[in-house]
Amino acid sequence: VMRISDAIAKKTNARAPNCVLGTVQLMEITSSSAETVDHFAKQTLRSLFTQELDMVFRKHMNILRLLFDHYAGISRGFPTPTMLLREFMSLLGDLEAYDTEFKLRHGSSAFSYGLVLRIDDNLGRMGAEMKFTEFLVALGFVIRYRKGWSKELYAELVEDFFASKVADLVNELQTAHPWALSRRKVEDKSDQRMDAWIRNFFRRVDDDGSQTLDTREFRQMCGSDEGRKKFATFGVDAHHIQSLFSEMDVDGDGVLSADEVVLGVQNAVRAELVNEKAAAFLRFAFAEADVDNSGDVTLDELRSKFTEKECQEKLLRLGLDVQDIDQFFVELDVDSSGAISLDELLVGFSRFRDPGISGDPALDLALEEVFFPELQMVGKSEAFKLLQQPAGTKMLRMFDFGKVEDFNEVLNDLFEMYEVASQEKLGKKPFLLGFYHAKRAVDLRRIVARNKRKNGKSGSPLHSAARASIIAKEKIAEQLTFTPDASTTISGDSRSPHDSFEAG
Repeated sequence: VMRISDAIAKKTNARAPNCVLGTVQLMEITSSSAETVDHFAKQTLRSLFTQELDMVFRKHMNILRLLFDHYAGISRGFPTPTMLLREFMSLLGDLEAYDTEFKLRHGSSAFSYGLVLRIDDNLGRMGAEMKFTEFLVALGFVIRYRKGWSKELYAELVEDFFASKVADLVNELQTAHPWALSRRKVEDKSDQRMDAWIRNFFRRVDDDGSQTLDTREFRQMCGSDEGRKKFATFGVDAHHIQSLFSEMDVDGDGVLSADEVVLGVQNAVRAELVNEKAAAFLRFAFAEADVDNSGDVTLDELRSKFTEKECQEKLLRLGLDVQDIDQFFVELDVDSSGAISLDELLVGFSRFRDPGISGDPALDLALEEVFFPELQMVGKSEAFKLLQQPAGTKMLRMFDFGKVEDFNEVLNDLFEMYEVASQEKLGKKPFLLGFYHAKRAVDLRRIVARNKRKNGKSGSPLHSAARASIIAKEKIAEQLTFTPDASTTISGDSRSPHDSFEAG
């Protein structure tokens, strides 16, 4: 800065260069740019330091730490606790992070934004070296620069980047350098631990040795001190699990197998995680809407925030379709105070959220990228072809859907639920709505078949095999009938959702 100031001073006053004058002129030249940079940084950090983003980073912390440890010091030939700019740039190149908007020059900017400046940084090298926590912030800025960013979809974009690009690179490094990465485990074994504990506890509370749990034994499992504490570590309440007995009993025989309990608990845990993510976003949106920091949001403030395109898109992904903001506000304002609190917003979300929507925005985004890249509607044969594309195989890997053949069964169920003819197509919203019901129906059918093979019994074989699909059809029909949105029609015309479902 001083050298530039000196050059400016010499240009303006060659006979008596004044470095102070040059510095003042430099500040005047750069002040508008500096304000733009400052605004960009503050806006990004406000969006990044949220509970919703924190949950995503924590989920992938293991592979992020492994990646940092591998690249920190790689240019110096030995591991170090800090990362240099050239090492960070090498990492971005290996991640293939650059796209049409995130250019090479933005990589060094992301590195700089990640650094936390300290008073004495100019006295040593530490000001140019990045610690792990600073590395996480820098990655947040990388995704901020990439194409398609919005603050409402920030969490989904980070999730997608970590689950695809970061995970792929870690897998490649493990294959190429197994000795270097063997000291840290990458795979998340939480589901395996949950599965093992449930099956072990299942055998202990199955006091009649029937390999099934009746309502009394299931209450004992959920009501014991061990059960309450363990379910709490999984992130769910034991009383809530206990209330799901009939829903877990997918084959309708009045008892639960170990497979049914495992699937039911896993679904409850995922649903709870989705609810936490939704609540985190609503807190963020509420804070954005509360411009006067009063702790409450008026109708005008709510309208200003919730009518933003990105916010409405995120709410739809979470299962909340707000067509009439004024009426929505009236429903939320239970005490008729003319303003709503955060608690009222969270309660209202639970009341009005569409239970047919998965509530997993990252999965919604992946499904849209695979099946609706440029199409408004998709047919059965098109869906099978799109699944074979790179985006399809990436989605199968990211969300542990198994093989293509397994996923094809879900697609078959999806189109059969709507009774779509071979030449007809589905729009985006009915496709997404039907997908989650079809996926659940397939999962339940597999459990029924597994129970039958294992125990040689089932409720009624025909009833067991068809029950899940019939329930799913009824739910879809009900939700399409009462969803006041023409975009749910199958053919995309102006018929009512009910008519379009009946016409198939």
